[in-house]
Amino acid sequence: RKDLYLHLGRLKVIDYPEDWQSWFELALAEQGCGNAIESRRAFERALTLNPDEPVVILNISSLLTQTGETHHSIKLLQNFLKSNQHPEVLIELGRAYLRIGDPRTKEVTRMAVELDERCLRGHMLLAEILAREKQFQSAEACYKKVLEIC
Repeated sequence: RKDLYLHLGRLKVIDYPEDWQSWFELALAEQGCGNAIESRRAFERALTLNPDEPVVILNISSLLTQTGETHHSIKLLQNFLKSNQHPEVLIELGRAYLRIGDPRTKEVTRMAVELDERCLRGHMLLAEILAREKQFQSAEACYKKVLEIC
């Protein structure tokens, strides 16, 4: 079944080479088949065609982080955030910072929660950060916020 999606995705970008969604769907199909290099190329093409789409930046960032290119992922996220403040992108940046031990993790995660106070992933990440810092009462407050939102 994965091969079928991959084949259809490749045909679709031939028919619609300027459609970012076609490239995005191909990237997901390539990723699902374990083709990281081809997936990255397709994500990059989707990003070139639509640089303001958060779903593209989130997926390419995740792929870069998974393949050990966390610093490249951080640069992409930072560049995106210069013109688009998006809570999920801030959370992804916070996770990337956490992965490399960057102290800006808490700051960007708080920014995400301030932009969207119902952002579950933001509260969960903030709780994780606070627990690592042994700020257990603050972490507990974040977990309670998650339960309230649910």
